[in-house]
Amino acid sequence: LARGANLRRGIEMLERVQPRPHFELAAAYAAVGNHTDAIRDFETGLKADPDYAEGWYNLGLSLLALNRDIAARSAFENAVRRKRALADAHAALGILATRAGDLDRARRAYLDAVEVDPMNLVSLTNLALIERNAGNAELASKYVEQAQRIRPPVPR
Repeated sequence: LARGANLRRGIEMLERVQPRPHFELAAAYAAVGNHTDAIRDFETGLKADPDYAEGWYNLGLSLLALNRDIAARSAFENAVRRKRALADAHAALGILATRAGDLDRARRAYLDAVEVDPMNLVSLTNLALIERNAGNAELASKYVEQAQRIRPPVPR
């Protein structure tokens, strides 16, 4: 139920389970937009299993949703330290660096994401924007073409 059939009912049931399934409950809280409780349960789950990279990544998403950028960056860094192949965590680090105006760091993070997952559309799109804004039209076009091969534009 907590994975989509009836989120609220699933949450009610998971809250009563012992031992508490922290990661499942946290994901359900995040899915309904309750990021405060999601963070609490992700953090509790990570105390028991600190090597769970996806837990760190999902914690970062909830922190990001609450504009807690410094804590989110730390969570995403923990995720990629534990699992370099987690492309979305690299992309999230790029988004945070872009928000902070650190385009060199953003570029590196997006490139790391694309190295791990050449089909990471978020990173390819953001690389295209960074390069276009930096005046590197040829490189920007390369990223746009790569993204369009993955997801062609919808005809109008």
